[in-house]
Amino acid sequence: KDPESRLIHIQIDNSPSMMEIAWQNRSLIQSDEMPILTISPYGDIVRKKEGDMKLFIRVMKALSDPNRVRIIKMLGTKELCVCELRQLIGLAQSTVSKHLKILEEVGLVTYRKEGAWIIYRLTQGEESEYARVMLKNLKGWLTDDPLLQEMLARSSWIDRERTCAA
Repeated sequence: KDPESRLIHIQIDNSPSMMEIAWQNRSLIQSDEMPILTISPYGDIVRKKEGDMKLFIRVMKALSDPNRVRIIKMLGTKELCVCELRQLIGLAQSTVSKHLKILEEVGLVTYRKEGAWIIYRLTQGEESEYARVMLKNLKGWLTDDPLLQEMLARSSWIDRERTCAA
């Protein structure tokens, strides 16, 4: 470890190449900002890289459906309930609910109760580094998609009370 630059050089299995990793908040961070491991104050390894293949595949599968990506993009602008998402996307309420459940299971969305409504919003990717990275990247992606632009324009005049009462 180089204490001045806060970099660690690792050589694996007597390989001639070195890997450069930054040390931040007791975590080793590779250039993609994904934790490799975390060290406790006592020097114990408390978390290895969250990079198991199953979690990665689950996040990618959740984002493989265009309607789920549309939901993510809509929730990136404001919190919405199922009724509002149903009206914006044009799917049945049960279909929207299923999509939201899939997105919730992989840590992309979360919800809160507000009276009779369940309001959905994007997470910060706290549960999954893959979710965090994809949410961060999706903010800038697909900004020129005509259908998404039209949905975003309609979302500004949606009235929750009128939409959900229908």
